[in-house]
Amino acid sequence: WKQTDFKKSRLKSFKENLIQLYEKIRNACVPIPETVNQNDLSQDIINSHNEIEKLVNEINEIRSEKKLPDKTREKVEYVLEQWNASNLQNDINKLYGKKEKHHPLSPPSQGGSKNFHSVTTPSSPPSKGGETGEVKTTGIPPDIKQPPERNILTLALLNKVKGIHSVINLSVSKDVKETLSNLREELKNLIGLLAEDYSTSIKMVLRDFLVNFDIAYSELKRAESLIDFTDLEAKTIELLKNKKYIAKEIKQKFKYILIDEFQDISRLQKTIIDLIRNKDNLFIVGDEKQSIYGFRDAEVEIFQDIQKDSDRESLISLNENFRSRPQVLDFINHIFNRLWPDNSTNQQEDPFDSTSPISPPSEGGDEGEVSSLLTNTTHQLKAGAEFSNKPVPSIEIIVAEGKDKTEARKWESMEIAKRIKEIVDKGEIRITNKRERERNISYRDFAILFRSTTDIKLYEHSLSHLDVPYYVVSGRGFFNTTEITDLMNLLKVIESPLDEINLASVLKSPFVGIDDDALFRLADYAHNNNEKRLLYQALDEVDTIKEIETHSRDRIIQFTQFLNEVQGIKPRTSLWNLISFILRKTEFQSKMLLFSNGKKRYANLLKIVELCKNQEDFEPLTL
Repeated sequence: WKQTDFKKSRLKSFKENLIQLYEKIRNACVPIPETVNQNDLSQDIINSHNEIEKLVNEINEIRSEKKLPDKTREKVEYVLEQWNASNLQNDINKLYGKKEKHHPLSPPSQGGSKNFHSVTTPSSPPSKGGETGEVKTTGIPPDIKQPPERNILTLALLNKVKGIHSVINLSVSKDVKETLSNLREELKNLIGLLAEDYSTSIKMVLRDFLVNFDIAYSELKRAESLIDFTDLEAKTIELLKNKKYIAKEIKQKFKYILIDEFQDISRLQKTIIDLIRNKDNLFIVGDEKQSIYGFRDAEVEIFQDIQKDSDRESLISLNENFRSRPQVLDFINHIFNRLWPDNSTNQQEDPFDSTSPISPPSEGGDEGEVSSLLTNTTHQLKAGAEFSNKPVPSIEIIVAEGKDKTEARKWESMEIAKRIKEIVDKGEIRITNKRERERNISYRDFAILFRSTTDIKLYEHSLSHLDVPYYVVSGRGFFNTTEITDLMNLLKVIESPLDEINLASVLKSPFVGIDDDALFRLADYAHNNNEKRLLYQALDEVDTIKEIETHSRDRIIQFTQFLNEVQGIKPRTSLWNLISFILRKTEFQSKMLLFSNGKKRYANLLKIVELCKNQEDFEPLTL
């Protein structure tokens, strides 16, 4: 670790110095007014020279440590040659026609830089035609074009003294631009190589860390006799493979193995199934188009491979859809035709006969009937229900634009909110269902589906901005809201009043609303009393706790009466009716309107009632 930190520090310093030098060159090319004090410019050149010397010495130190790969070392050598401080001083002298090393505007000679290996031959003066002499520098790759007469840093510093116009007029200005571009690329490449070296070292450290962590984690689980979810699968495979008699015993227990949602199976799970099944007792159901668990190691290819390896007679395609409009199915078919143009899952081209019954063939039945039912396995979906005609498209595509993902999401969220509001305001769509023959569309008919809730706040902001009412139906956002959390805590207290943590939360919530001092007095009375009462028991004795203020005492007494009443009706009422009673009795919804985002909080409470009510269409819900 120490060695890694050392290398990180040196590489970071090297990179920062190179970037600073690059910025110095870029800034030097900005015209300087002639009114600028020349003495200041002289000092600036001296400072620049000293900074270059420091950089050169640091580079040489790093180079001498022999920690850089050969490829990176070559780049370092090249950059060193280009920024040779001694050559800079000679070039400044030549620019002023001086043979001596000193010039009023040039830095004093300090003997050059150590460990510098570069030789520059004197240049011939420019000819009348503007041709310049040639600078030959050793140790530089021959495929890289060298600057004629003056290196780029000399010209850059000269710009600070004489202004940019004098440089533009030089016949070498084109070459200067090319050189500047080349040097920039070299700096970028060098920094990139150093970053790669650093990244590689970090990856190696992380690899070692993960290996050591896995060993320590496994030892801890073994010591505590614990397993995690991954262990359940891995150790099951290990057991079935190493103990053949166990696999055989399990096989004998199952006449058939039925597996739903097979498109979301993983390799580990498939291995377990293969170890406990017989050749002909596996029945699976799946749909490649619904595979959404790739993040959990699901591989849709497993399902496709099984289809390819199965006999035609063993495949049944249920491609008649009774839920969606034909327009929606046409769009889905169009998309998946492009994804699977070759019908890669062993599909046949026979059109599906929608009049054929979906039932298994009788033993010894007519093979023709079996073929009409079973030979088609195409992924094409067909509408099986009747729908009223629609005057507007069933599918609209909004393509998000932006310079990055966040900006595109913002744009998309606003466009979706605009479109929803437009459809409702203009009444573009009429709703037809079994309960109501036909009605105008309303906001409650819309749903926005998200793959994840990462950017959901952007969409909430856009909907709120356009006054489009909404609530979050599922995910972490809905059940983690304050109002839903408070309601859940109250339901837990109704079910188990001895849960002191939830009871304390309810006492502090808008359901009761006592202050911190009252809660402390209650807890202190319950826990420090000689009889060691529970917090719930202290509620019934609140009149004896004189330290509690009157307004808090009244609220506690009122809550205790309410709690007894709710517990009395709980056994004989449904969950959604119980929640509705709680909200009416406590006026909790009205209280929420007093808080920020009050309408949203109010809607969330309505939603929790609706969710419970809808669920009871399938099965009764109780606490």
